[in-house]
Order: sequence, then structure tokens, then C-alpha cells
Amino acid sequence: MCVFCFYFLVRTVILKIQNTIYYVKCVVNKLRPKTQEKILYTLSDGKPQSFKELTQKLQLSSDVVESALSRMWRKYKILQSTKPIICTEQTFRGRAGKVSNLRHYYTYLINPNDGKPVFLCGQQYVAFDQKYKDKRGGFMFAC
Repeated sequence: MCVFCFYFLVRTVILKIQNTIYYVKCVVNKLRPKTQEKILYTLSDGKPQSFKELTQKLQLSSDVVESALSRMWRKYKILQSTKPIICTEQTFRGRAGKVSNLRHYYTYLINPNDGKPVFLCGQQYVAFDQKYKDKRGGFMFAC
């Protein structure tokens, strides 16, 4: 195991423990954790997750998750993949039949090393920079 992989694994475990402790304190004190803390708790397992997966796991509206992800990416708390994943989504429309659309979505990862790029599962994850913003205007998510 390379040194970076070991460091990434240890850092992920430490972040998971810190987020779990905070989450338990919120439950015990009957406080609602903020959306950003919920997202960090969900991402603290170290696996890259998409916007759609986060929205389903957290059971929050897409606007709330979108704005929280945008703020977190700009504050270097999370990393975003450089290239979006493109998949086909088919929707059944009754008598009209199936409609298929191409969806582009980015995956997100908790920031383990203060903004330096991370290569994981064949994807490069980077901190916020103007050149990595979506050219069509800010963030772009698949819903």
C-alpha cells in the first residue's frame, strides 16, 4: 500500500469519527445538524457520491443540497470530479412511451489533504477553481 493511500485511509477514518461524534451530540441535544454537516457525515465513508445519491440519502430537496455542495466546494471542504459522468436516463411517459435523456453529473469526495488534487477510481478530484466550473453557468446536477 502506498504512503498516500495509507494517509488517505487514516484521514478518512479520523474524519468519520469526528463527524459521528458531532452527529451524536446533535441527536442527544435535540439539535438539527446543518445540511453541510449532514453531507460531510454522508461523504465521510470515503466513497465518491453524486448529487443524486446525496439527495436520496439525506432526503432533502435538491435546491438545499445543491447550494450546500456549492458552498462547501468553494470553501475547499469537498472535492469535485473534473469531468462529469454521462449516463442515459429513461423515463416512462405512459402512451408516449419511453423518453431517454443524457444526464451529466459530478461526483464529490471529502477533502482529505487541504485542496490538493486526488486521483481515485480513475477520476481526478479537485478543489474549487474557476477553470473547473461548469461552462453552462455554475453547478450542473442531474435530478
